[in-house]
Amino acid sequence: PSPPTIKSTLAIFIRKQIEYYFSTQNFLFDRFLQQLSRRCTSSSSSGDVFPTEYGGWIAVDELVKFPRLASLNTTPEDLVSAVDGSSSAVQLDPDRRLVRRKDPLPPL
Repeated sequence: PSPPTIKSTLAIFIRKQIEYYFSTQNFLFDRFLQQLSRRCTSSSSSGDVFPTEYGGWIAVDELVKFPRLASLNTTPEDLVSAVDGSSSAVQLDPDRRLVRRKDPLPPL
């Protein structure tokens, strides 16, 4: 097999970092992530803003600002590409602007 490229290695790192952020062991103690997930809303194609389903969504644009991802100059496109279809722990919304755990969080 061919050796991993820098881009594929970066994508793996980004995916693992996102999965860590959303892991139970991190999320239950990370008040900042909890706040972000509570205030996240989505907008319909008509432009109406509504709270997201059961919650837990965080905007891709917010996640790329986190220090570890920002230090790698991670773009929203990099993050989406890294988790889209390859993560067993997190999912993207249909517009690919929000991320959440695939399994609901235990009660906070």
